[in-house]
Amino acid sequence: MMKNINRMVLSVAWINFLLGLSGLLKFVPIGFLAVQSTLSTVSNIAWRWSLDLVSDTHWIFLVWLLVLLFLQRISGHNIIFPWKFRSN
Repeated sequence: MMKNINRMVLSVAWINFLLGLSGLLKFVPIGFLAVQSTLSTVSNIAWRWSLDLVSDTHWIFLVWLLVLLFLQRISGHNIIFPWKFRSN
């Protein structure tokens, strides 16, 4: 049976995983525009919007890393992939 602290750690690990995933998904529009620009002309506004979308990604990465370090300190495990977490 899982202890309450392990449940909390696992919940925060899943939220942190989703934060990291959302940080990666922010690059989809700029990749799409890069592919689309090889086929036709792309709006300058679309380029600016996609660059603005990824401009704060370093903050997302910083928060993801700090939460990862916090979880490592509490649990003693690096919980990058929460489905692999096994409680002691």
